Amino acid sequence: GKDGGARVTSPPKSAYFGRTDVACPDGQTGFCGTFDNGKVVGAEMKTQPFQVPKSAKAELNFQLFMDVGPSFDALTVAVLPQNGKPAEVVWKREDKLPSGSTGGKFVQQKLDLTKYAGQTIALRIGFDSQTTSDNGGEGVFIDDVELRSTCNVARMYARHTACSLAESHRVAM
Repeated sequence: GKDGGARVTSPPKSAYFGRTDVACPDGQTGFCGTFDNGKVVGAEMKTQPFQVPKSAKAELNFQLFMDVGPSFDALTVAVLPQNGKPAEVVWKREDKLPSGSTGGKFVQQKLDLTKYAGQTIALRIGFDSQTTSDNGGEGVFIDDVELRSTCNVARMYARHTACSLAESHRVAM
């Protein structure tokens, strides 16, 4: 990053909304990313469809490093049901991080996906600067996207079904 630090929590890489072709100021070496290109910028990442386990709780976790403007820049996570229902935005930057910054570090984000248990869904993570101004920050880095599910132990024993008490599944972006 601009401070010489890595922008990853699980090497070797993280997903990045920004530019990697910007020279560092004052002859610094390394990565000095920004998302400013003089235009409105935006991009989306989508997962392959996956089934949310039938469980007492299903939670999507991801690590987020964000350095964007506080007013306009939008980052959203949407669930894309595979049953023909419309997409539903389940996480918005302006609700979770109004400042547009994670304070120069990765911060874990959690989304409850329990209502999708047993369904096949995909996820869409989208970034949109919405303006051409105030785009000089580093941008957005996302790492360690993971779905965690927890069984309802009483239901498991009553139905004599197998269920791990806590499961984690990496979600490929």
